[in-house]
Amino acid sequence: MKEPYVSIVIPSYNEHDNIEPSITAIREEMMREKQAFEIIVVDDNSPDKTGDVVRKLSAKWPEVHLINNLKRNGIGYALSLGYTAARGEVIVSTDADNSVAPAYITNGLEKIAEGFDFVVGCRHCKEGYYEAKEEWYNFVRIPVSKAGNAFTRAITGIPVNDFSLNFRLFKKKFWAPEQCKSTGNAFMLEVVVEAAARGARVAQIPVKFLERKSGATKTRLGKEALKFFKRLLQLKFVEKKP
Repeated sequence: MKEPYVSIVIPSYNEHDNIEPSITAIREEMMREKQAFEIIVVDDNSPDKTGDVVRKLSAKWPEVHLINNLKRNGIGYALSLGYTAARGEVIVSTDADNSVAPAYITNGLEKIAEGFDFVVGCRHCKEGYYEAKEEWYNFVRIPVSKAGNAFTRAITGIPVNDFSLNFRLFKKKFWAPEQCKSTGNAFMLEVVVEAAARGARVAQIPVKFLERKSGATKTRLGKEALKFFKRLLQLKFVEKKP
């Protein structure tokens, strides 16, 4: 099998109804763009048998791989496993619910080809979009997300407006597993900060983030936000990064 240029890493937990459509759409995009790729699903031993769906797909499509965690340790832990296992020169990180269309992978790869090392998908910039069908999202979650990301940009000095979305592309040489230790959503922050600290050129692309069609979000906003900002302050004022 040809060595992949792109490794797409997808964390999953109870995504039985979403995982096959998501993998299929990503695979079709990569095939259309004639990219050498692999898809790595890191599943936290989902009780809804998400892993079984991935196993069936991997039997049909050899570029699809499953890493099965015996214990649910958090999205950061799952992504760390996937990034480390990735064989591609470029890692793509995205969710299992297809909330960010696979076409944005191609847009991100174009940015990498321009000379950038780390490309972040952004909901909170011009032409970006954050879909929220529930009214409380519009009045609570979206404003909190915008404000938190603006604060993070001000503290880190990294020129992006969305540090918390799991849609990003980066050259694997900037993956620092020994430094990125958070197991929850703060991991998203660590990865980009560590890459910038190592000299990565960071850019963003606008993305439309759509609500999942099936299943429930696993993120607990209040709990994860506190961990995120605690880690932000540690990185900036204790570890002196980036």
